Amino acid sequence: MEPHVESIIERTQKYLENIPTMIIGSGFSVPFGLPTMDNLASQLKNELSSKYEGDEGWNDFTDLLDKDYDLESALLDVSLNEDITKEIIEVTWSMVNLLDRKAFLEFIREAQNKGLSNIFNTLLQSHPRKVDVITTNYDRLIEYSADKVNAEIQMGFKGEYMKRLDKIDTQPKPNQKSIVLCKVHGSLDWFKKEKGNQIISLPNSENILNDFQPVIVTPGIHKYQETHNEPFRTMINAADTLISEATSFLCIGYGFNDDHLHPKLINQIESLEKEIVIVTKTLTEGGKKIIKNAKKFVVFEEDSQGGTKITSHDGIINSKEEFWKIDEFANMWL
Repeated sequence: MEPHVESIIERTQKYLENIPTMIIGSGFSVPFGLPTMDNLASQLKNELSSKYEGDEGWNDFTDLLDKDYDLESALLDVSLNEDITKEIIEVTWSMVNLLDRKAFLEFIREAQNKGLSNIFNTLLQSHPRKVDVITTNYDRLIEYSADKVNAEIQMGFKGEYMKRLDKIDTQPKPNQKSIVLCKVHGSLDWFKKEKGNQIISLPNSENILNDFQPVIVTPGIHKYQETHNEPFRTMINAADTLISEATSFLCIGYGFNDDHLHPKLINQIESLEKEIVIVTKTLTEGGKKIIKNAKKFVVFEEDSQGGTKITSHDGIINSKEEFWKIDEFANMWL
């Protein structure tokens, strides 16, 4: 290994020596075959354009996509009716769910722990044998990774096959490995009756049941309206608690563009000078703002040669190793 990289690795290990709070975004899921925002935008156009081509709002939306607007920006700039919004949620759920189930089969076939499972397995050996995770992802890859290491998932739902929303227990369990998981944008398993406010979790559903609506927050204006409702309010409040109680942060594939998490995270990193380590393919503008005034940070992202660009308060160095990939990062850190 390059000598100039070794000191950065030692610093990373020191920053994360106490169990970090993990924030995981869609960049973690894409290598498993889950869709990017561009993939989802194409799917929405393919499935819904013929049905809504006479709708002014829909046409405005697709025009923006054709002008290379990203999906979230396009949805924020237009006003779509309730029927279209509902179908966007359903198409999104169906696409992500199909690819999630394919990824699940790979988790079953994989004999060895890799990446996130390796990280969980190592962190859960230390007292109090609890890892706090916040995610904006709908998919269940984090849950699969926890299952690989026999960790109990504390996500705020009680029951087995028809789980009801209760509250997230953030406390460690005696003699038990646990992952506290806050899914602030919802989950593929969560549904709401179209008439009424009952929230239910139905694990590994293949389809959306009649009279039920998936409980996921898709990009756009709808996103900000929905997060005031349950179960998002419970998840966001729990995430706020986890962020404030964190000793340090490990962010994996996270874009730093969530309006609820971002201000809390900035306060912890800038004002309280908590350490942050970021592992990502490409650091977003939101990520650059996070580290601009941070005192203790390390960023691992892909460089132009396929290796890793490593940024810290000491400057930038490059490594031929692929530390920006979660498997390689885990091998380096643990």
